[in-house]
Amino acid sequence: LNLPLYDPDKVTKIVGVDPDEYLWKKSEKRRLECKIPVERVGLVSRSGEERIPLPNDSFDCVVVTYTLCSIPNAVRALREVKRLLRPNGKIYFC
Repeated sequence: LNLPLYDPDKVTKIVGVDPDEYLWKKSEKRRLECKIPVERVGLVSRSGEERIPLPNDSFDCVVVTYTLCSIPNAVRALREVKRLLRPNGKIYFC
């Protein structure tokens, strides 16, 4: 939904977190039309918790669209977002 809104002069890469293969495939046309490279990362389970398999401080910003309402533990998800944000990073809710 947000892909056409990103400015290619300011955004160099988009990483989508999507554990659902069906929805990822459904977005293929939009991703191919996007002028910015779009990558996908899934989730891994560790000690009963789902984590995004990326290092700390990976992103300048995180955009959350229609997500927290479908996650069983929103607080844990927001902690994971905080871990992934660089110092002074921003989170945007759409």
